[in-house]
Amino acid sequence: MTEDTKFTLHEVAFSKEQIMQLTKPELELMLRLGLAVNELLLFQRIVGLITNSRPGADAAQDMWLAQLITALMCTTGKVFEALEVFRKHFLGAPLGRELRPKLSQETQAAVEVLRALGGRDSLLANIRNLYSFHFHNDEDLSPCLDHLAGDAQLSVYYGLCDANTVHHFAVESLVTSFMRTTEARSGEEAIVRVVNEIQPATQAFHRFVMGVEERLFQKIGPLRINSHSIDAADVGVIEQQRFPTLIRPGEPVA
Repeated sequence: MTEDTKFTLHEVAFSKEQIMQLTKPELELMLRLGLAVNELLLFQRIVGLITNSRPGADAAQDMWLAQLITALMCTTGKVFEALEVFRKHFLGAPLGRELRPKLSQETQAAVEVLRALGGRDSLLANIRNLYSFHFHNDEDLSPCLDHLAGDAQLSVYYGLCDANTVHHFAVESLVTSFMRTTEARSGEEAIVRVVNEIQPATQAFHRFVMGVEERLFQKIGPLRINSHSIDAADVGVIEQQRFPTLIRPGEPVA
């Protein structure tokens, strides 16, 4: 990245008066989809940040794996919750039946992908219910240590650069449980299976949200499109993960 690198951020701007032209169900759908996408993007960045910062030292790799699995579990929960928004406020709502024929073919295809994902007995649902935000209360973890030999070495790490403390002995039982839930033969295979579940879901959800917003923006238009050119010096860079400066609605355009 050179010193004169610039990034372009496109801002779609509209007034409260414009957005209040939407019906209450339309406005509720827009707000809930916006919040769901924000959370998915945040957790995708967290997973990407951890993935791209894999260390070389063995002890640091133990810590890295613990953080990656935890981030994936939380991300899976957010994917499942985004699908709940899709089902309740679009698929199962009169508004969804009204909007769906008006969506583009690409968005219709995304709807079909989302319809097939995340049922009550799916891997997404199991991981969300067992691990994502529930402190693993629905399953005993201590039996997951039974496969270890009596002299197996377990660890707690203190004072590492990326985290003050990592209780890796606890992660051992969690990984074993995680493997059983995903029917994987290793922790790495379990991670791959989860990634293969959440990637199509997040891609389809982003496409779906864009398609719905395109239709609703047509109703409240005309819109103002502002392009913000941001200098590289104003963009935070952490292990190749870029976090652009926040552009607030209504901020004057230079």
